[in-house]
Amino acid sequence: MQIKAKYFVSITQYHRALADSAATKYGDALVRLQLAEAAAKEAHRIASNFNSAFLPQMSPNLPADSGQSLFELVKSQLALSTERRAEAQRDNDLIYNAVLPTAETLPSIDKTVVATAIPIQEVYSTPEVQKVIGPDLFSHLIPLSVHESASIYSEEKAKLVRSEVEKAEGSASEARSALDTLGVKAGLPRFRAMAEGSVAGEDEIPLDVRRYRDDIAVIEEREGVDTLLKRLGESKESARVELDSIGRDLDAESQDCEAMRVRYPRRQMAKYRRYGILRRVMCDCSFPMTWRMFSRRALEVPINAKACLIWIQTRTTQRRQRLRISWKKLTRGSDV
Repeated sequence: MQIKAKYFVSITQYHRALADSAATKYGDALVRLQLAEAAAKEAHRIASNFNSAFLPQMSPNLPADSGQSLFELVKSQLALSTERRAEAQRDNDLIYNAVLPTAETLPSIDKTVVATAIPIQEVYSTPEVQKVIGPDLFSHLIPLSVHESASIYSEEKAKLVRSEVEKAEGSASEARSALDTLGVKAGLPRFRAMAEGSVAGEDEIPLDVRRYRDDIAVIEEREGVDTLLKRLGESKESARVELDSIGRDLDAESQDCEAMRVRYPRRQMAKYRRYGILRRVMCDCSFPMTWRMFSRRALEVPINAKACLIWIQTRTTQRRQRLRISWKKLTRGSDV
């Protein structure tokens, strides 16, 4: 094994040296020839020892002249490497004078493919190639991108169907629970029997419901629902107009109040604080804001619009009277 390893290393470096020499890399070629010679010498030494000590009885699988044949191969390789190295050394000394790199800096020898592919067009012409090859085997195959798109589409469709089914099941369960809570399922046969006339309706309907029904029927006989709604809207609009008018009056009174407060400074009004006049005036001045809040709440309940309007008018009249009395007292005291 050692002899074969050294022998093949020598052959490899020898042929690479020939390639470097053809590529005008004379320094690399000389160094590789030196390596080839050194490997061939080592292989020759081991082969000579092996040839002298080789006996056919030691290796029955090897022929009798294997030692001598191996020795001759290594000897010829050594002679060839030595001759080529001496020639390259002489040419480099006389002609090229190339710098010799070290053996470690030489580029490694890559593996090469000895067999090269021969295109079929070099053997046959184009019509004959088509006859030999035949039609395209993959012409009827669906492309992989189409399969991927179809798979993604199927997955998205299944995901959408699953989500919609889950939503439908959740809605159905919520509807069933709501119907069970309201008792619709238990009361449906009773209402169906009442509609068909098989059960006495007066006995099934509560007394309060029957009374409400009679009252609504009497009111609808005199005036229709549309008329009542129209009247309710008119009452609401009139109450809104009246409330807006009262609000404007209160805003004007509030402005008058502020004007009087500017006219009579705080130090003059402090005299009458013990009589409670200033507190009553301030309360009356803040009344418009309270009135606006109450007017909005009153408009939210149109059924009590008239009662609210009466109460507001009464309350406003009383406050106006108290406000006038307070300001008369205040002006008399300031004049004094």
